[in-house]
Amino acid sequence: MMRISNQLLFVLAAFCVFSLSACSESNKEQTQVEAVPAPQMEAEMPAYKDNKPPPPPAKSADVESIDAIMKAYYEVVSGPAGAVPDKDRDVSLHHPDHWIAIANTDANGKPTIQSMNIDGFYGDLKPREEGFFEWETERVVHRHKNMATVWSHYATAKTEGGEPFNTGVNTITLWFDGSRWWIMNWMFDRSS
Repeated sequence: MMRISNQLLFVLAAFCVFSLSACSESNKEQTQVEAVPAPQMEAEMPAYKDNKPPPPPAKSADVESIDAIMKAYYEVVSGPAGAVPDKDRDVSLHHPDHWIAIANTDANGKPTIQSMNIDGFYGDLKPREEGFFEWETERVVHRHKNMATVWSHYATAKTEGGEPFNTGVNTITLWFDGSRWWIMNWMFDRSS
């Protein structure tokens, strides 16, 4: 068996320490990076893009809270036969970059989706042939900072407070801009 003298071990240890020290200094020089500040986010998100016109002014009572905007969400589509839905009020609740989606199934049972904006949803606005009243029956809200997702269970009847002929769930995404709530999108599934 080969024996290594203490003197040789000392020389080898000194060499290793010197090598590691030189390597470490070399790596420091190679890995030092100038600190660059992170890009600053805009203070506010632009409210409108693509030169869309601003929506009609909302009633402050309609957009001051999640409760308020959800109440208005159902009121605008409800009314007796012969009445016209309050589209202007509905538009005032929606951010200009909103979308609406209606899930369904086709004749073969295949899932489908139709997306649109509020104009597409209302189409040719005409008086209702029969009463349509929709109201919220249950709500689940998940909120993080200035956004909220609302699962809103609803019932629909032909008369105010009448026997429901339909029930379902709307899922609605809301955004708070610091002074009011906006509907960013909503979706429901009309599949049976």
